[in-house]
Amino acid sequence: MPEFLSDFRFAVRSLARRPGFAVVVVATLALGIGAVTAIFSVVDALLVRPLPYQNPEELVAVWERNASRNRDVNTVAVPNFLAWKASSNSFADLAAAYPAGVTLTGAGEPERVEAAWVTPSLPGLLGIEPLLGRFFTPEEVQAGDRRVALLGHGLWQRRFGGAADVVGRSLRISGEEHVVVGVMPRGFALPDMLEGFGALDEAEIYLPLTLENEYSGRFLLVLGRLAPDVGLAAARTEMAVLAGRLAEEHEYNDGWDANLVPLHEQLVGGERRALLVLFGAVGLVLLIACVNVANLLLARATARQREIAVRTSLGATRGRLVSQLLTESLLLSAAGGVAGVLLAIWGVEALLALAPEALPRFAEIGIDRRVLFFAAAASLVSTFVFGLFPAFRATRGQLQEALREGERGGTSLGSQRLRGGLVIVEVALALMLLVGSGLLIRSFSRLIDVDPGFRAGDLASFRIALPSSDYSESERVVAFYRELLSRVETMPGVESAGAAMTQPFDGIGIGTSFFVDGPDPGMGKRPVADIRPVTPGYFKALGISLLQGRDFAAEDGAEVSRKAIVSEALVREFWPDGKALGKRVSVNLDGLLPYEVVGVVSDVRHMGLDTTPRSMIYIPHAQFPVSTMTVVARTSSALTPFAAAVREAVAELDKSLPVYRVRTMDELVASSVSEERFQATLLTVFAAVALALAAVGLYGLLAFAVGQRTCEIGVRLALGARRGQVLGLVVRRALALTLAGLALGLLASFAFSRVLESLLFEVSATDPWTYGVVAGVLLAVALAASVVPARRASRIDPITALRHE
Repeated sequence: MPEFLSDFRFAVRSLARRPGFAVVVVATLALGIGAVTAIFSVVDALLVRPLPYQNPEELVAVWERNASRNRDVNTVAVPNFLAWKASSNSFADLAAAYPAGVTLTGAGEPERVEAAWVTPSLPGLLGIEPLLGRFFTPEEVQAGDRRVALLGHGLWQRRFGGAADVVGRSLRISGEEHVVVGVMPRGFALPDMLEGFGALDEAEIYLPLTLENEYSGRFLLVLGRLAPDVGLAAARTEMAVLAGRLAEEHEYNDGWDANLVPLHEQLVGGERRALLVLFGAVGLVLLIACVNVANLLLARATARQREIAVRTSLGATRGRLVSQLLTESLLLSAAGGVAGVLLAIWGVEALLALAPEALPRFAEIGIDRRVLFFAAAASLVSTFVFGLFPAFRATRGQLQEALREGERGGTSLGSQRLRGGLVIVEVALALMLLVGSGLLIRSFSRLIDVDPGFRAGDLASFRIALPSSDYSESERVVAFYRELLSRVETMPGVESAGAAMTQPFDGIGIGTSFFVDGPDPGMGKRPVADIRPVTPGYFKALGISLLQGRDFAAEDGAEVSRKAIVSEALVREFWPDGKALGKRVSVNLDGLLPYEVVGVVSDVRHMGLDTTPRSMIYIPHAQFPVSTMTVVARTSSALTPFAAAVREAVAELDKSLPVYRVRTMDELVASSVSEERFQATLLTVFAAVALALAAVGLYGLLAFAVGQRTCEIGVRLALGARRGQVLGLVVRRALALTLAGLALGLLASFAFSRVLESLLFEVSATDPWTYGVVAGVLLAVALAASVVPARRASRIDPITALRHE
């Protein structure tokens, strides 16, 4: 300890004499440690930290699967869930949930909140106890019993002010009275198992899910907890047997089986590769920072060779000298680590601002003790990465050579080659990151250039949900939306308006089986299409092209024969000759219903720009009057005054209805590519940092080399060398190092880019345009970094240099 304290004081004095050197090293390390710590906070929250439930490793998501339809993850039919729950021995329990919004009315303004209908065992299956009150009882789930509700912690605070006597109070939900029986604890959220189906994790009200043992489609989200001593493989085997039996018993199960996925994998598995790529990229940034600092320390050690040689000649052991130099490195890394943590705190805030809304476990990301421990470990490892080798290199013990070189201010050829090799490594690593970011940028550019099938500009939308208690008659539902659309169309700036059950990029919608002209192939063998109930004017408002036939008209009501408009994708598959008008499509909606095709519209990418357009069947809303609709309007008005006008119009029709999800289509499209933008942005930032560090490293090497070779350059100039030749000498050195780094980096980039393949859209991992541009940019930056040292070398005064010699 006395030796360490002595070394520590010496390191402080030594660095205080060279504050510029210390600041550069600390800033370089802070960039690397701060970036890797910020990304680790995301990786830790999503991939490392266990889920916030009791024994989360036992939890699995249970899906139905249909291989012929390429559906590995599909929601579950009620009879199948009930059969699994009654017959399976692999689970300690099974529970189901269904997400949907509800409307709260009564005290205050009407409010639309996310809700989850759950079976009574779901909270207990997750190991959650209510903060107040109790869970549902099995009796309360039976149809016809009194209506009860559990409140989320946030809603309890917002709507009831956190009142302790909330249990037993009445709450009006979607037009019906419910009794509050409990409050969930702070921070509790159900796992959001299926993106686009419904936000289970955003639920603020929990309602009992009533299940009747009859087939009405597949819509349940199912969670299971494995029984003690039952592994996932055994559970999968048993469920396969049960699914086979159910397929034999019921026609609607033909072609379907069960699929079990560990819950943690289900929630974050889709983000794993992207996060690991980003973590690997930021690890390269830290490595470049360490290489840069190692180069600086080697240069500093070279300048201190005479000092070290004198100390050695006076009796200092090599271990003592290494210990002293490592203490200096430890001091630098500690300062860099502290600065890096401060940078990481800001970086996490920036990450959360950039992160896509759908990022799982978003609320758990932050700087905690685990992340601070990682930052400390990164600082300690960095000490050895950048400090150990320079310390051993500086204390090799060649006293006479060091004293001779110290007298003339020279440096050994070996030291020059070593520092040059480190710069080559920096350039290679920077090229890898630049190639990765270039590929992602190209991919993102291709993605946003995709035609979605509609015109997003000047398009605004909002949603309305009509409570079944007040709008039980289909005629009243149709009349409400017809009147609302007529009012919206007369608003200032509105060109056209329409409504649909689900608009593009805003949820999965309805999918069901169908068949075209001919005999019914059977429920299990029918193809599947997405169904969209829409109003007249919907296609015009969105700018969807009508290719054949006509649009829906107000006359296409429930009392006339059923009409349908289909998409190009469906026509290509079932009527390759393009003659779809007048053909019949039988759709499974409350039984098989025949529809006559009266029009064909262009394909729309409903689920995202990177998805293949799906077969769509549009039907008139009057013939399938769903109560929750999205109204779209093409308007030149800004969103705020448009929203105010919409709320006024809705209040005139029914003041108990909240208007929610008021957005522009541009916002929805931007949100659909937010994950790709997040990845491309972060990797580009890391690549820019790596490029800057590599440029600084090259500049530092050349500046140091010019300083060490001042006498040599002075002699050359005195003997008649032109200043242009001296300038070329330095530039050629930079060019040689950069080209060597480019060659090494290109080889490494081919391997690194393969990891990115699954993240790219319509771009090859070996895209020559990207590689060429990146190599050119890196070469230009390297040459720019060599300009100042080269000009300094060419301006050396030979008289001054020789007098110094």
